[in-house]
Amino acid sequence: MREDFFAGKAPGNFSEAHTITLETHVTRLSIVYAVVGAIHLIAGGAIAAVHGISVFDFSNDAEISFSAMMLTIASLALITTGAASLLSSWWLSKRVMNGRIVALTSAFLLLIAFPLGTAAGAYGIWVLLQDDAESLFRARS
Repeated sequence: MREDFFAGKAPGNFSEAHTITLETHVTRLSIVYAVVGAIHLIAGGAIAAVHGISVFDFSNDAEISFSAMMLTIASLALITTGAASLLSSWWLSKRVMNGRIVALTSAFLLLIAFPLGTAAGAYGIWVLLQDDAESLFRARS
């Protein structure tokens, strides 16, 4: 067992049958994108709801106007990335070729949403830019 460890083999009774295929990674990625998309939609909707209540403050204060503008931008960004992630998730689960393209776009956009979006985006880029990924989607389309 010690020789296996130093030879770079995993300890235990692992065989080649336990390796994770690209198909499994794409399935897991679609689940991750669905979860991230739902979180973004809920957060964006919550910000929009709170912001919607604060819109009825009729003061002309510049600081309030700036914060209202920033809340609007944040809620629209969260809702947009959430919808794109959910669409990517659906298309990835169906192995649609456009789903790979939309998912890669979503992955690059999610990189700025630290920490959950960064992890999901990096995983998406790693999975979808593998050599066999294009052929996997082309075979199903």
